Amino acid sequence: MRRRSAPRLPLFASTLALSLLACGGDDGGDDGDASGPPCEDDLLLCESGEPLQPDPACTLEGELSFELGNAEGSFTPLAPGETPTTITGNQGGWHTWLGVRVLDPALDYPGVEVRVDLLECYDDCEAEDAAFEQVRSRTVVSPGVEANGAVEVTDILFVWWSDWFGVSSSDRWRLEVSVRDRCGREGSLSHQFVPPS
Repeated sequence: MRRRSAPRLPLFASTLALSLLACGGDDGGDDGDASGPPCEDDLLLCESGEPLQPDPACTLEGELSFELGNAEGSFTPLAPGETPTTITGNQGGWHTWLGVRVLDPALDYPGVEVRVDLLECYDDCEAEDAAFEQVRSRTVVSPGVEANGAVEVTDILFVWWSDWFGVSSSDRWRLEVSVRDRCGREGSLSHQFVPPS
């Protein structure tokens, strides 16, 4: 089985992280995201913004419906199996701008929490029990922008690195995305695709 080498944070990713990402918590964070190391060790695993606070006044129920898309400045939904627009840096890192469009938002209770997990698979990726391992995770809290009755969250910068200067040894990637609103409604989706060449 092919395995990834130990991850290294390239210079360009460090620069982007320092300039564009903020750790959650009141003090810049010693805890970071629960799934990763402290913020000072890995800024890209930190949460952005204060945790979403539910509003007990909201009585809406049911599953939250949303789409995943490319979203640098504007939102374009991804088709099933479509590879997100991905930019390769000079030192082997990748970054992409993701976003979600919430189709049934609680407009009177603005604010959503979006979590994105990137997973890789190396062998037998078409099998139902294919083994995927987590590579990256990011959580963003945003009021979003209303657009034609929906609410869009754009410009979610997702940065990670590859094995060999922009070439992945994995066969499939998968984005696991979950969205939660202030009414306590949640939704999730899985988007599997072939790594960019």
